[in-house]
Amino acid sequence: MSPTPGGKEVLKLPKHIPHYELLRIKRLPDALSDSAGRTWVYETVLSGYTLWKSRSALYGGVSLGLGVQAAFDSIFDELGPQKAAEFRAYSYQGTFAGPASAQYAIRIEVSSVRSTRSFVTRLVTLSQQDPTQPGARRKTLVAICDFARRGRAALVEFDAPALNPLTAQAWERPETLETHAELTAQRLARARESGDEEALRVAQAEERFRDGWDRFLRFRMPRDSLTYQTAWTHKSDPPQTTQDPLAVTDRVMVDYFRVVPDLSPANLARISAERPDCVPFRAGMSTTTTFFAFVLDQGVPIIPIIATKTPRHAAAPDVSLDFSIRFHREDGIDLNKWSLRQFKCLTAAAGRSFNQVTVWDEAGRIIGTISQQGHVAPAQPQRGSKLTVKL
Repeated sequence: MSPTPGGKEVLKLPKHIPHYELLRIKRLPDALSDSAGRTWVYETVLSGYTLWKSRSALYGGVSLGLGVQAAFDSIFDELGPQKAAEFRAYSYQGTFAGPASAQYAIRIEVSSVRSTRSFVTRLVTLSQQDPTQPGARRKTLVAICDFARRGRAALVEFDAPALNPLTAQAWERPETLETHAELTAQRLARARESGDEEALRVAQAEERFRDGWDRFLRFRMPRDSLTYQTAWTHKSDPPQTTQDPLAVTDRVMVDYFRVVPDLSPANLARISAERPDCVPFRAGMSTTTTFFAFVLDQGVPIIPIIATKTPRHAAAPDVSLDFSIRFHREDGIDLNKWSLRQFKCLTAAAGRSFNQVTVWDEAGRIIGTISQQGHVAPAQPQRGSKLTVKL
């Protein structure tokens, strides 16, 4: 993809570059950062790469992860390692002010809103060079990130269970399910053997998605999940699913996911030592929360497309305008273990939709949620075409 003036050519992230390099940041000189004034400025060290060939826009989770990474580092700089380690991410809410382009580095500005014994609040602003105005910058994300000191006693404790809406029973355990790679390979083989061009096109689209994530995330999908049955609606005709009898707002996409890179303290120290000039990937909640935010944004805008079985080509490019992430456990999540993720759409009207993703750990505890309202609009119809969507 050709660069705009001052930007880099955008390429698909090559296999020898780990996904976490998209989240590596460097603190900029004191001329921009001012710890005494409680302002910190960072910038990404890698640009010019995306997860998919066809898009120069960065995956939104990159921006979310960068904001958390910088906000955490500002706390370590202000309070020191021992005191900073007492704080855990509580909530992270903001607005995507515009698409982030892979052509340019992202600058992250962090300013202190409050810093008390119990709470720390940071205002996080992401920006990039403006290709239309030399020397100017454009904002791509503005957010508030709240942190709370750990150790608060719980008065009550409970969680909504993750249940199959068809059976009202728990979903299958991940160890009993095939991997996404195995499923995709089977679908590709069947399509090639049968000569079904439509099935081959759908399987190849699913393979491109898997290939974009495989070195960072692994998936397993329960059989009743819309994720498993719809192939992300790359099919031209609405697929038949076991959830068809359910109301749209009761339908769910569900998968298990785990992060592939080893997040042990020893390996994070090794990764950090590769770039001593950059902010380290610290062991503990800082890096875990950064990677968790990176994962949480995946697939949220297309939930209503999947739930209504609308063909992807019928919708305009998905756009999320806001986000709200809440972290429900101060001890976080072990991302190297399987976690269950449920996608659900609550309402859609006026060209917008409201969607929520809930994540449970292996013990059935809700670890985090993300909700977003985003645009869901029809694609520009081709002359003479007619679209009918059956719910």
